[in-house]
Amino acid sequence: MEPPATLPIPPTPARTTLRALLVEDSELDAGLLLRELRRSGYEVTSRRVQTAADLTTALDESEWDIVLSDYKMPKFNGMDALAIIRARGRDLPFILVSGAVGEETAVAAMRAGASDYFVKGRLGTLGPAVSRELREAAERRARRESEEQVRKLYQAVQQAPVSLMITDAAGRIEYVNPKFAEHTGYSFAELKGQHSRVLKSGLMPPAVFEDLWRTILAGGEWRGELQNRSKDGALYWELMSISPIRDAQGAVTHFLATTLDITAQKLADQKIREQAALLDIASDAIYVRSAEGVIRFWNRGAERLYGWTAAEAQGRTLSELNLQELSAEAEAGAVVAERGFWSGERRQMTRQGAEVMVLSRLTLVRDEGGRPAYVFAINTDITEKKKLEEQFLRAQRLESLGMLAAGIAHDLNNVLAPILMGAPMLRRLASEPGDLRLISTLEKCGERGAGLVRQILGFAHGVGGEPRPVQVKHLLRDVVEVVTETFPKSITIDAVVPSDLQPVLANATQIHQVILNLCVNARDAMPEGGQLRLRGENCVLDEAGAHAIEGARPGSWLVIHVEDSGSGIPPEILERIWDPFSEVWLRLVTLAANELALSLVI
Repeated sequence: MEPPATLPIPPTPARTTLRALLVEDSELDAGLLLRELRRSGYEVTSRRVQTAADLTTALDESEWDIVLSDYKMPKFNGMDALAIIRARGRDLPFILVSGAVGEETAVAAMRAGASDYFVKGRLGTLGPAVSRELREAAERRARRESEEQVRKLYQAVQQAPVSLMITDAAGRIEYVNPKFAEHTGYSFAELKGQHSRVLKSGLMPPAVFEDLWRTILAGGEWRGELQNRSKDGALYWELMSISPIRDAQGAVTHFLATTLDITAQKLADQKIREQAALLDIASDAIYVRSAEGVIRFWNRGAERLYGWTAAEAQGRTLSELNLQELSAEAEAGAVVAERGFWSGERRQMTRQGAEVMVLSRLTLVRDEGGRPAYVFAINTDITEKKKLEEQFLRAQRLESLGMLAAGIAHDLNNVLAPILMGAPMLRRLASEPGDLRLISTLEKCGERGAGLVRQILGFAHGVGGEPRPVQVKHLLRDVVEVVTETFPKSITIDAVVPSDLQPVLANATQIHQVILNLCVNARDAMPEGGQLRLRGENCVLDEAGAHAIEGARPGSWLVIHVEDSGSGIPPEILERIWDPFSEVWLRLVTLAANELALSLVI
């Protein structure tokens, strides 16, 4: 085999930058040191100093990788230089270089902290020694940084505001920080080696711990709330996070548990839930709205009264739910803002459109800065109470009306008495048929007037008269005859009175009065004329029909229709037609008086 034509040239090693501080009084010796370092592959940046002051200045102004120092100089020596460097806390490799240094001196220098020493005539191994010292210095720095990091981490763990616990893979405790010990009441010595189950309260469902161990043994992180028991037996709640700790090969060797005490929060939440439960069982409608009017709380009483569920009401405004009463809302808002409280009656609408009357109490709640935050409202349904009050007032008005009617009835009796007594006397004196008919009409009208007086007296004394079988068809025909003769000709009378109308058990005078009053009322509603329709019919009500009519029951009934083509009753007073002293009631009373007057005139 022939040798290659040219020998391969070994690659030039990469040069390492080196910052060297030379403590040397001889420029020549300093040059020799630099040449040896460069020959060893270093790209050297250097500075030469000869005095302690120069050394101090150089240390302050620049960073250095190594110090090469002569042992003995005219005004300064290597041991002094070493002392200055160590006193300033600088961990720099320090190599002594001297023309002649004894073994005893070298040992003393090494004990004082020098890294190595060389004789100036034998510098062949300076480069490797520098490399070694640089490497060891780097290792020391890394070790110090690691130790410092560990120290900081340890202090952070010791002073952490959260509880920390480290267990082995089986759950045996190896470390707890002071916060954990404070939290549980156990010292580190008491917990070390114990299984973490020593803290269990026995109140958590087994499924929670099954999920916990399944998660962390699979290498996952588990988060959740646990109720544990401290050393003195007290229960506490904590928010726990458990994470696996792995070795260099990725195997799980330990677990780190981080816990935060949430007992106070849990108790506060429980108190809020209890208060909310108490508010929910209250019969009153209770809600809380923000300063902007947005509903934040809505109890079951509010659900029952207004028909909106809590889920539907929360997050919406009162105006969206149609709960604001415009007439009172502005006043209430102004008073609450000024005084912090308002109370009064408000008319509101439910979800179904029904009107309710509530006694409302509004209280302003301020935040920590004193600014308006919420309005707490308690509304009591007083709809039925108001109805009872109206019924009581109606009874009082009826009583007053009865007293008035009694007085009028007595006066009318005095007026009717001569007529009823004089009619028979006139009949004995009259012989002409026309006169006799007129006397008969007079007697009939007087008797009708007397019947009305008896009815008024019965009303005044709370007696409606004894009911008797009545043929309503005769009453209807009589009314048709009266209205046909007396009503304006512009009103057309349309009457349907079947012959088979069932008799009823009633007061004939009252029925006659009601029908005639309705007819007269219809006449007044048609000043320009129109059509008046009277009709009677037999009717059978079933269960559904009877349920739709207040006070009715299934069976046979007689229905009387009185209809007109007039203007009708205004809607705003339609619901009050049976109120005593209301506009319609007074009108009906006036019509009753008109009927009596009509009877007297005829």
